[in-house]
Amino acid sequence: MSDQNNNKNFKKKKYYKKKKSQNSSPNGQKKSGNKNRRPKAMSPGKVLQKYDNLLEQHLIARKKYFEMYARAKGSTLDKITKNYNKTLKDVFNYRNSLNEWQKEALDKKLDLYPQDNQFSQEHGLPLVGEVELEDKEFDIHLLESQTGHNFSEDTEQSTGTMDDYNKYKEGLL
Repeated sequence: MSDQNNNKNFKKKKYYKKKKSQNSSPNGQKKSGNKNRRPKAMSPGKVLQKYDNLLEQHLIARKKYFEMYARAKGSTLDKITKNYNKTLKDVFNYRNSLNEWQKEALDKKLDLYPQDNQFSQEHGLPLVGEVELEDKEFDIHLLESQTGHNFSEDTEQSTGTMDDYNKYKEGLL
């Protein structure tokens, strides 16, 4: 205290209330001076940056959701689930909120790799649309040797009739 009295240049700080400027809003943020200013459309770089940000938030929320689903209980689980669903919804709704040219810029990034059309080109199939199979009994999971084989006579692993199975199944219910 004696140092303060000895120093002639020392002034006590006076605290004044700040005057509110005309450009400030009630929540303390500055307003733009130009009232006619409108928000500008996002550039392609900003579109990609925002998408990456939303996607990163979703990946973090998804990781937390799947890691904590079995361990969390009650309101914690509700909070994690709500956050996961919110980020998922945000990612899906973001693309719908874009203009056409912004969607094209986003599609260029998302569709980075060309479509794999090798099979369609080799077999003369159309690239777009659904292809109906002529053979309704065709099963892609069976080999050609299995499609022609009749398994009704095969008793290697299964015994009994279908009636036996149905009786067993009714007994469980």
